[in-house]
Amino acid sequence: MRINLVLELMDTPGQLVKALEPISSLGANLVTVIHKRDYKNKGSAI
Repeated sequence: MRINLVLELMDTPGQLVKALEPISSLGANLVTVIHKRDYKNKGSAI
């Protein structure tokens, strides 16, 4: 099974690890990561 997942995370240390730990605990495999620094929310700091 393949699932596409889009996450918008705060730019603080540890956020990606917190998001991926549940996926890892299920034995899932992460195939691709695309990192974009485009700020979609008006409240995001630049």
